Order: sequence, then C-alpha cells, then structure tokens
Amino acid sequence: MLIPHTELDPQTLDQLLNDYVTRDGTADGTYTTLEERKAQLLKSLEREEAFITFNHEYQQACLIPRQEAPAEALSEFESAKAKRVLEREEAAYEAKCKEGFDQLYQKMQDSETFPIPLGRTVQTHGVHVLQVEGKVSLLDLQEVLRKHSLGDYGLVSWGDKLKNLEAIAKKDYMLSRYEVRGHSLCVEMMTGHPQTMVRLPSDY
Repeated sequence: MLIPHTELDPQTLDQLLNDYVTRDGTADGTYTTLEERKAQLLKSLEREEAFITFNHEYQQACLIPRQEAPAEALSEFESAKAKRVLEREEAAYEAKCKEGFDQLYQKMQDSETFPIPLGRTVQTHGVHVLQVEGKVSLLDLQEVLRKHSLGDYGLVSWGDKLKNLEAIAKKDYMLSRYEVRGHSLCVEMMTGHPQTMVRLPSDY
C-alpha cells in the first residue's frame, strides 16, 4: 500500500524525511545540507518519483522509489488519488451551494416566502403501511411537511437544497428527505406544485 505524503501530519512527515536523509546521506558524495536533502526528497514525493509505504516486517513507514513500487500498488494509488480529487471537487461544490442557499434563503425569509403552499397532501401506500403499523405517526408526517414548507429540506445535498429554493418561484420539481424513527421519508412536489407527496425512497 502506497501512502500519499499529504495524509501524514507535518511532524510525522518531517521526521520520516529526516530519518531517511540522515540514514542514506547523499548518493554521489557531494555535500548538501540536511534541509536541502529533505526538500529534494519532498519534491520526489510530490512528483510521485518516490512513495511512502509501510513495512509490515519492521512495523514502520519507509520510502521507496517509483520503480520499486508494485504495479498493483501504483494502480491502487492512482485510483485513490482520483477519488480524492473528486471528493475535493464535490466538497467545494457543496460549500459553494451552501453559501448560495444561505444567501437566497435569507432573501426569501425577508420577503416572507415561507411557508410555501403545499396544495393537496398525499402519501404513498408504503408510507400508509408504516403509519398503520405504528412505525410513524400522523404527527411525524405533518412535521416533515411543515419542515419542507419552511425551507428545511433535511438530508438532501446542499446542491439539491439550493435547487429546491430556486424551484419555488418557478414551481419546478422539489424533493426533500428526512430520517424519522429509523425510516427515510421523502417529500416530493411535482412541477406545478398541485400536490405534495410523502413517500419512501423505494416507492419509485
């Protein structure tokens, strides 16, 4: 397993670099300072010319050049790196959407947009069964409808929350999701907002 150097805390990484350059010295016998050698090694890690791995025999982290890294480990490293890039992009997008949501929500609060009209409220058979079995109550259903009408969209992403706010004026599709007594309930408004439905995620 190859470990990204960015996942080590700075103190641990610095100690690893220090141990390595102190032990190995310089390859060609020329004099360089400890800090210069550490900087060179760090650049090698950044350029992925060298990697940090874990030696299970000695129970410690060590450094290996790229040519010594197993092909399977390199493939896993690249896949994990791509995943981290995607996660960072998604996190940045969500942060941007949250900022947009907060700004728009405040404007709509100031203009007394909430609560929005829900039209006719209905529930699917799956939700009805939960209610009959006593797993959710009428008050639970009323509460998720109330939250939806007030702009509290529960567990959906910030991107979807922002889309919900933008959909109010246009009466576009809206969807929120809540966890109620261990059950996931969705509140859905179709285009035109003629009615609001409480359903299970699995109903469609």
